[in-house]
Amino acid sequence: MEIDAAVPMQLGGLGTVDIVFFTVLLVYVFVGAVLFRVIDVPEDFYVMGQSAGGILIAGTLFASYMSASTMMGIAGIVYTDGAVMWLVIYGSWPGLVLGMLYIGRRFRANDELTMPDYIGDRYQSEFIRLVATLIMMVGLIGFGVIQLIGAGYLLADVVGVDYATIVILFAAALLIFTVAGGMYSVVVTDTLMGVTMMITGLVLAPIAIQTAGGLDALVTALPQENPGAWTAGGANMEMPFGWLLGQWVLWFFFMMVAPWIVTRSFPARDDFAVLSGTTIATMLGTIVITFLFLGVTVTYILNPGIEPADVVVIWMAQELAGPTIGGLAIAGVMAGILSTTSTIFIYAGFGLSRDLFERVGGNILDESQRLVAARIAQIIVVITVTGIALFEPLGIYWLGAWAGAIFAAAWAPMIIIGLEWEEANKYGALASMLGGFGSYVVLYQLHEIWGTYQIPFMLDPIIPAIIIAVTLMVVVSLVTETTQAEREFYRELDQTSLAASTLENHSPQSLRKYYNRTKYIAITILVLGVTVYGYLMAVIWYPLV
Repeated sequence: MEIDAAVPMQLGGLGTVDIVFFTVLLVYVFVGAVLFRVIDVPEDFYVMGQSAGGILIAGTLFASYMSASTMMGIAGIVYTDGAVMWLVIYGSWPGLVLGMLYIGRRFRANDELTMPDYIGDRYQSEFIRLVATLIMMVGLIGFGVIQLIGAGYLLADVVGVDYATIVILFAAALLIFTVAGGMYSVVVTDTLMGVTMMITGLVLAPIAIQTAGGLDALVTALPQENPGAWTAGGANMEMPFGWLLGQWVLWFFFMMVAPWIVTRSFPARDDFAVLSGTTIATMLGTIVITFLFLGVTVTYILNPGIEPADVVVIWMAQELAGPTIGGLAIAGVMAGILSTTSTIFIYAGFGLSRDLFERVGGNILDESQRLVAARIAQIIVVITVTGIALFEPLGIYWLGAWAGAIFAAAWAPMIIIGLEWEEANKYGALASMLGGFGSYVVLYQLHEIWGTYQIPFMLDPIIPAIIIAVTLMVVVSLVTETTQAEREFYRELDQTSLAASTLENHSPQSLRKYYNRTKYIAITILVLGVTVYGYLMAVIWYPLV
């Protein structure tokens, strides 16, 4: 069964996509304007005054994962290649959980406002903070530029507005949004937009599955239409196991230390909000993405010629659903774009104001000056990224493609070892960051670009890069001196299990109550997960085997 190419949905002469596009932008601007009135101190701007409950944490974490990459780029690869990207992307879930519960909670317990706060304090060095912040800024800005460029090209065709106008409109909305509300804006709008993302996965995707012939079509018709769709190497890429393993490792370590994941624990009002929010977001995101990917996979039966493949979800919304559901599903895709971009912008701005201007620069500011500096930093970041995106430089594509590897190779070993080993010091951290990133760049060039060196078993360059980073961290720390201040900070952090706010805000009876509630949420979601995935395995995986 094949359906003709998409024709934009119309509502009274105005395209549904156009209405959705401008409505989503206006929602972001409106929320930012409203929340501007509640931001009184820098801590409100940076961490929402640590007032977010479990639902808001779940909403913002879910939206962070249901990003533009997931709903467009990865969805397009799943549409053409099938299961291979499922195997890759699910490596990020244990990374996400560890990022929130292992790293994020420990940083939060130490009252950190940003990740470079921890890095500078752990290694007692403003120079290490500077290097870590610059690495973070490069990764965030490069990835942010890619989001704007991708959104501009994608939506210019769909909405019918030229590329430059799309980029400027996005940037203007994000400018008002991030400057006005800071972390409040991100958390609240992520949760609101998460509803439309759920519609995309849990309503639109089942419509596609039903149109193609139900779940049975995935077992019978799909292997005939797209041979190899259920193989680990992919229908078209035919990638070896070494590449698959490397990509899984990349996603795992990347998500574990990604600033927009780890710092999602910082706005939480207590540790219970972090635990329950992470639990809900993990299961909700996994189920939504599973059905979304099943939907785009089976869409290949309906139309194997969607070009570019990145618009597969938008094609599904335009061709397979009515105006209301289709419009809300497209809103989910646009929300993914805005959620990803706003989060990247907000943390790049935090890095510029908090970590560089205040901490590294040594500028002593009062609360009102800090708030102004934070907002000015957001303006600088948005204008810079927008200007770069308008010029569409090819080098930025190269930079954006390496964003995940930057964090996985340069940050993960240094952060994790620093949490677990008292002897880790600033010399080891510096060697690990520079060595991890540098080795990845060299190995990638030799392996992927020049083809002059073949990594054994076709492993991705990220694996040897991480091994090199870990080795440098350990060896250099052993042969150099660890200061008493570094040891004392490590011991204090190691002995802190709960954030002070959790202990201050709850009596022993209240702690017991919230503990039990969190436990019951986890048990309920576990039962739900076993039920859903048990059913899917019975009707899809078992017949394939």
